[in-house]
Amino acid sequence: MTSEVLLTGGSVVDTDGTAHRSDVLVRDGVVAERGGPRERLRAGADATVVDCTGRLVMPGFVDAHSHAGSLVFDETVQLALLRQGVTTIVTGQDGVGPAPGDGSYAARYFAAIDGPHPTYGGGGIAGLLATYDGTTALNVATLVPAGTVRHEVTGDDPAPADPGQLDAMRVLVRQGMTDGAVGLATGLDYVPGLHAGTAEIAALAADPPAKARVIPLAVAGAFHTRYMASAVERVAPVAAAATVQDPSLPIWTNADGSRVDDGRRFVDLMVQQIQSPVHWDAVMESFAAAGVTGIIELAPAGALVGLAKRGLRGTPTVAIKTPDDLPAAIDLLQSAGQEADATA
Repeated sequence: MTSEVLLTGGSVVDTDGTAHRSDVLVRDGVVAERGGPRERLRAGADATVVDCTGRLVMPGFVDAHSHAGSLVFDETVQLALLRQGVTTIVTGQDGVGPAPGDGSYAARYFAAIDGPHPTYGGGGIAGLLATYDGTTALNVATLVPAGTVRHEVTGDDPAPADPGQLDAMRVLVRQGMTDGAVGLATGLDYVPGLHAGTAEIAALAADPPAKARVIPLAVAGAFHTRYMASAVERVAPVAAAATVQDPSLPIWTNADGSRVDDGRRFVDLMVQQIQSPVHWDAVMESFAAAGVTGIIELAPAGALVGLAKRGLRGTPTVAIKTPDDLPAAIDLLQSAGQEADATA
């Protein structure tokens, strides 16, 4: 039997951002028709008619970074999401999730974030996804959590994975993707993901199952996009009017990792950085080539030195997040100065 829902009197937002009055007919859960501004759609006698006057009609939102995977069985959590328009969540974030394994690692390590899953006890990604079938009003997708995969194979050992362990991890990732996961989540700021080097992460993605795609991102460290172009237009005139000098100390740019010796060019690069990708990977390569022996990241801090702990293993780092971090930064500077004096 065909099921119809007619959403009438509401507005639909077009791709250009403008809203137009438009009826929408949903048939068997799929949008079947959309009316024009002056067109009234008609549905069958048994259709459910919803008056949407004064409201926007749009598809359900996808929460692409959700930690509600263990809470989504609770009706109050479902309603909290649905009332915001969220109909789908993606779990397994930050490289930590119940599957693979029995769920105990995620329940312990992410207890304050995800909480323990109430019914999952094993069975991998397939078993995890099965817990959501018919038990929640939300659609649930999940990523294969690379940290949990690593923990299943290496436990709490921070050492680099050996070839046999890499093979075992690849098997778990491939099985998770085959079982229905929508991707791989690294979580490189969390244990044990922060112990995984670049080669290990690349190895996990090196053998995707059929129909899966590995899409390299042209950024490393942060996303600065063309949608921030309006800010560039505001900042550029102010920067152009500023008096600048050439740097007396080495400066590398996040644009491509190159060294910048011209003060005006440096300011222009900073302005363009607002809408351009951050290539911190290229900067780290330059740091290594230049023999950099320590890194201090100013507030808001944490992300870049977190990447440096993997890309520049053994290099001391300090993230200044609060004034309490200043003594550690001073100690690092003094230590570097002493080393420079000793080798002079």
